[in-house]
Amino acid sequence: MNNINKITEYIKAEAEAQCKEIAHKAAEECERILTGSAQAEQAEYWKAINAGTRETEQRLKLLGNLAADEADKQIAALHQEMLDEAFAMAAQKLGELPKKEYGELLKRLALDPGCSAEVVVSTYKNALSLSVVSALFE
Repeated sequence: MNNINKITEYIKAEAEAQCKEIAHKAAEECERILTGSAQAEQAEYWKAINAGTRETEQRLKLLGNLAADEADKQIAALHQEMLDEAFAMAAQKLGELPKKEYGELLKRLALDPGCSAEVVVSTYKNALSLSVVSALFE
């Protein structure tokens, strides 16, 4: 019986060793799975962060372009408003000139090859007095 006990003890020891080995391998596999899962989660996290960053940069660039376009529009509108006001003031001052002085001014402008007085007059003739406009055609 002594041999049977020895064989039983040997089988029991081998079974316990195998159980420990299986438990150790199972623990290692669980750790590998958990580590892989954490790495996958971390990779997914950074993927989402990077995508959000790219989208934010694109939106920021778009908003910057829209703001620049709007500023350009406002500058152009203000520029046009200032030109209109300057021409209106010039037309008013021309309209206030005596007929003779106005006619002399227009003759000088007409003789100047770099000046296009007819454009100014045709554009603002409604703002000019009838007597001043008639001086053009004398």
